[in-house]
Amino acid sequence: MRTKGSPEELERRRRRAIDLWQQGEKPADICRILGVSLRALQTWRRAVELGGPDALAAKPRLVPKRLDGKQLPRLAEALAQGSTAHGWANDLWTGNRVAALIHRLFGVTYPPDHVRVLLRKTLHWTRQKPERRGRERDEEEIERWRTREFPRIKKTERRGAHLLFLDETGFMLTPVARRTFAPKGRTPIPKCWARHGRVSVISAISVSPKRQRLGLSFRRLPANTGAKAEDTVSFPRQVHRCLPGPLTEVGDRSRIHDPSKVVRAWLSKHPEVVTERFPGYAPELNPESMSGRMPNTPNYAIMRLRTWRIWEKRQRVRSKAYGATATCSKASLTTRT
Repeated sequence: MRTKGSPEELERRRRRAIDLWQQGEKPADICRILGVSLRALQTWRRAVELGGPDALAAKPRLVPKRLDGKQLPRLAEALAQGSTAHGWANDLWTGNRVAALIHRLFGVTYPPDHVRVLLRKTLHWTRQKPERRGRERDEEEIERWRTREFPRIKKTERRGAHLLFLDETGFMLTPVARRTFAPKGRTPIPKCWARHGRVSVISAISVSPKRQRLGLSFRRLPANTGAKAEDTVSFPRQVHRCLPGPLTEVGDRSRIHDPSKVVRAWLSKHPEVVTERFPGYAPELNPESMSGRMPNTPNYAIMRLRTWRIWEKRQRVRSKAYGATATCSKASLTTRT
């Protein structure tokens, strides 16, 4: 810990200690009078012997250089370009990388921990998990669906139909990567692998045609099983009982949907149910896919409204349901095991 006092006061104390020592005072008395340790006194004596009296002079305190208000916008622009634009192999920003970029652009040295504080409090950046996007994505088709197809699909209120966003998801009951205790330096190698149980759920977010109310219907499938074509038929049939009238079902292009013979046979008997499909490899277009990321939300009504608002903001489209309340009838929230 640095001794309290200004650099000038500390220099005067060092010189006073050396003067007393040169006058023949005992080191113990010097330490008691000036309140210093014997080791410090010996260090000052060696410094004088090697460098003379100037070795006791106060050294100017160097204040670390920091980024100013003009450099911070430049840093934000450089970070927005991505790490690959600055020579890194992947597009991930870490504390060490941002510190290296700051030193490269401005010649300022920041510890990685301080860089994280700078990003969070000054630039308002947060740590986030990147979303995965398939290489097979057709961005032009996704933009066309977003600007042309979806406005057409939203006009279901003309025929009094509920808009239904359908999706299937699964939850692992145990993590894929697990840890165990073992002796230091001896990494355990398991000889057998435990089964990872899972729970599969098929669910849908519904939007009523007149009052634009949001609803969440879901069914929990048997343990350790995935959704099948029969489930994509029985579940809409169950939803249709709770939401009478026409339905417009919007889902992905999975084989258990329209391509399935079971689904086509059921649709042929129910002309009031119209199916629409999202573009391939575009899960962000489906608001129901986002609700699967919040399985621990205790209030499902709040989750429905929060999911829809986040999805509306991402899609840059407006709907009357954006201002809906977070309440729904019991018929729109169905659970079946």
